[in-house]
Amino acid sequence: MHELSLVSSLMQIIGEDARKRGLQKINRVSLIIGEMSTSSSRAIEFALEHLCKGTILDGAAFEITIEELQGKCDSCSLLFKPSPPFFLCPSCGKGCSSFTKGRQVYIDFYEGE
Repeated sequence: MHELSLVSSLMQIIGEDARKRGLQKINRVSLIIGEMSTSSSRAIEFALEHLCKGTILDGAAFEITIEELQGKCDSCSLLFKPSPPFFLCPSCGKGCSSFTKGRQVYIDFYEGE
């Protein structure tokens, strides 16, 4: 379950940034999880529940948003939601090999005091 190390890294990033800003407690965190990121939102929620205890993030409300996959056509540059397994452009029918959204996990924002 790579989500444990992912959550640990996210916690470290937020914790370090919060300390630089003089924050003592984090109240709210918004995370974006790409639908093709290979990370499970349920596993991330589980990891957050257990790893945040006793930290600056203890008691924070976590909002998890699933970001849809977005591809960019290699031929006509149309941005569209690709459908597996072929990821073909709905406009010109060519293949899509680059994705502009939906493959990452990242911190959208956090709030604290």
